Amino acid sequence: MSIKLSIIIPHKDIPDLLERCLQSIPQREDLEVIIVDDNSTSIQKENFPGIQRGNTKVFFSDKSLTAGGARNKGLEYASGDWVMFADSDDFYHGNMYEDVKPFFDKEYDLVFFGMDSVYSDTLSPAKRGDGVVELLKSASSGDEEAKCLIRYKFLYPSCKLIRKSFIDKFSIRFDEVPASNDTMFGVKIATKTDRIFYNSKIIYCLTHRTNSLVTSYKYENLKSRLLVSFELYDYLKQYNKEMYAQSSVAHWFQIRHASYTKFIIDFFILLKRVSIVDIFRYVIKRRK
Repeated sequence: MSIKLSIIIPHKDIPDLLERCLQSIPQREDLEVIIVDDNSTSIQKENFPGIQRGNTKVFFSDKSLTAGGARNKGLEYASGDWVMFADSDDFYHGNMYEDVKPFFDKEYDLVFFGMDSVYSDTLSPAKRGDGVVELLKSASSGDEEAKCLIRYKFLYPSCKLIRKSFIDKFSIRFDEVPASNDTMFGVKIATKTDRIFYNSKIIYCLTHRTNSLVTSYKYENLKSRLLVSFELYDYLKQYNKEMYAQSSVAHWFQIRHASYTKFIIDFFILLKRVSIVDIFRYVIKRRK
C-alpha cells in the first residue's frame, strides 16, 4: 500500500514525551512517521521511541540541526502524498486520522485544522492557541478577515495537512535558526496557493511546558524571533498583507528578560525597521 501521509517529528532530549506523541498516532500501512533526533545528549539509540515501531523511520544527527533543520531532514525522507508536522511534546487526539483521511483525494494543497492545549505535566487546560477554532469556523463560513488571520498569523506547522508535491514545487523549507524556524514556512505555504480548506475539527493538542523553546528566554532565541519578524514583515508586504505581521516591537521588548544591555543595544536595530512613535505607543500600551 502506498503511503498517503507522512508525519514528521523533530526531537531533542524528551524521549518520554516523544513516546506519548507516538502513542497518539495510529499505526497504519498508509501512514509513516519520521522522527529526526537533533543531537540529543541523553538517549539510548537501541531503546529510542519508535525504533521498533512499524512504518517509522528514525534518524539520528550527531550535530545540531535546530528544529527547522530536523524538519527539513524529515521532508527529505517523506514519501507520503501529504505531510503533517508534530512537536515531540505535543500529541494528537484520537479522531485525527479519521478527520484528515477524507482530504487525501481532494484538490486542496493546504487544510487547516483546529487544536486545543494543555499543560504538559498535568494535562489541565492551557490557553495556547486560544481562538483558533472560532476563527476556523468563521473562515469556513466565508469570513474573509478570518481567512486572513488564519493564513497569515496562525503559522504553526502543526494542525495543517499539506500536499507534499506542493511543498516540493516551491522548494519551501524551514529556517534553520534558533527560534521561530516555522514562521516563514507557515506564511509561504499560506501565500503560494489559494487551494485551501478551513476545518474547525480539533485534531491536535498543543502543550505548555516549562523549559520548552516557546517559553525560553535565552537571548539567542529572543533575538532570532526579532530578526524573523523583520523577514515576515518584508515578505507579507509583497502581498500587501503586512498588517498581519507579528509585532517586532513586542519581540524586542521580550529581550529585556535575557539582558537589559542587549535590550538597549538591539533597540538601535529595531529603530532601523520601526518608527520611534510605534515603539513608544507599544511601551505606553504595556504600562496601562
